[in-house]
Amino acid sequence: MDMREYYDNTRTYHYPGSGGVEASARLDRWYVSAPLVSWVAAVEVSHHVTPADHSEVRLHLRNPSDPIRVRKSARVYPPPPLALDAVKEAMQARLERFLSEMPDEDLDADEWASAWDRMKVSMRKDTLRIIKQRRKAARASYKQRIRRLLKQEQRLRQAAAG
Repeated sequence: MDMREYYDNTRTYHYPGSGGVEASARLDRWYVSAPLVSWVAAVEVSHHVTPADHSEVRLHLRNPSDPIRVRKSARVYPPPPLALDAVKEAMQARLERFLSEMPDEDLDADEWASAWDRMKVSMRKDTLRIIKQRRKAARASYKQRIRRLLKQEQRLRQAAAG
């Protein structure tokens, strides 16, 4: 029987303690109280690299009344119709600027690829910024139109009443 199998079966490990006294450790139990069982989302058990009489146990805790929310990333392309023209112009200008700024010599494939990736990330940020600005402007114009219609309705009601 090898030591790993021995540790798994007996969970007892003897080691020299202070003063030359041999001590044993038996860390094979861990408990979660009944009210907190619902907090345990997952349990991972793994073995130590160094000799030990116990396995490594990792508890992943999660509040049961607050579920995990996975936020979907914002859709970049195709942009909504209200921002389509602005995004298209910005992308074309960005691509032209990228080509004009990149030197033809002294760049290997890795540098070109990293420059292209950096440009794509910044283009994504710009696209999301443009979409956000256009939505904000559209929302403001809708709010203004609603305010004007409400004032017009009030005036018409006052004129009809009196």
